[in-house]
Amino acid sequence: MTKPLEATVHNAVAAPPPDERRVRRHLGLFGWSPEFTPRQWRIFFIVCTAGFFDQYDRVLLSLALKQIQLGLKIAEARLGLILSIIWLGYIFSLLLTPLADVFGRRRLLLYTIIGYTVFTGLSAIAPGERAFAAAQILARAFAGAEATVALVILAEEVDAAVRGWSIGLLTAISSCGAGIVALAFGLINVVPFGWRGLYALALIPLAVVIPLRRTLPESRRFEREKLEGLKPSNALQPVMALFREYPGRLAMTVTCAFLGNMGGNAAGIFFPKYVQEAHGWSPGNVSTLFFVGGALGILGSLVAGKASDRFGRRRMGALFLFVSPLLTIWIYSATNWTVIPAWIIELFCDFAANAS
Repeated sequence: MTKPLEATVHNAVAAPPPDERRVRRHLGLFGWSPEFTPRQWRIFFIVCTAGFFDQYDRVLLSLALKQIQLGLKIAEARLGLILSIIWLGYIFSLLLTPLADVFGRRRLLLYTIIGYTVFTGLSAIAPGERAFAAAQILARAFAGAEATVALVILAEEVDAAVRGWSIGLLTAISSCGAGIVALAFGLINVVPFGWRGLYALALIPLAVVIPLRRTLPESRRFEREKLEGLKPSNALQPVMALFREYPGRLAMTVTCAFLGNMGGNAAGIFFPKYVQEAHGWSPGNVSTLFFVGGALGILGSLVAGKASDRFGRRRMGALFLFVSPLLTIWIYSATNWTVIPAWIIELFCDFAANAS
């Protein structure tokens, strides 16, 4: 039972058949891709949609925070507590993600996209702060599992030499969901029902995503383990094996992720509210910065992805994790237009750290 669990992700990729034709494609702003087989291209584009819609919900909560607070009559003193509770929803994704080792990556990805979309849509009709928080907690749980499974599928299918680039591009394309919600937020005073209408829009992709997901093949690694009788019988087996086989590496990875997000998430989610209240920005100003500046910021994931393939994940991740908090201090210390380049550069480093 421990044999497949001892293999790390970078040793888990099944080599594609030698007769499969590999193709490079130009992806516009993102440049030229590596050579992928038709199967790898299909998997790559499908899993990118998972992060796309996750980013829509994550960024919408941040952008429309001021309007949500007014609409639900959340006291300023309670706002931080409500957001903390909502963000704890990602912890529940830990209960869902191990099911991918039992039921398969493809099936769990389908279920999580449905759960995430439904609860994001329910946020639109929440009558009060408690109902809104409950819907958002469950949306975060499914979204976190969805994003993790999508990353696992991609890591198991692409070649090791371009895995960093592939993950970086996955992060960049997924972040285009933030660009869509940034455009929509600029019309928050025009869209019917305001912020509630923007949450309701999250239900539209459900009709498109489900048929698309049905074309996603199961990962070769999971199919191989299933045929060899090595598939775990319950979700606790891979979790316990992870703690048993890699206690030190797991502790260090979790610690770095926790410290990196502890301040970064809070700083990021309050930024749109901060510039509207402290700098007098309009929703249109915030929307423009997120759309234009965000397009520059997401390039960090591509830069870090390529750099991590060449110089190593640990080295590049440590570099960007160190620089990002320094730029966050600059953002909240700026008193004039310098908040704009500070935010763009910090976003660049944040994406780079995540991609590494």
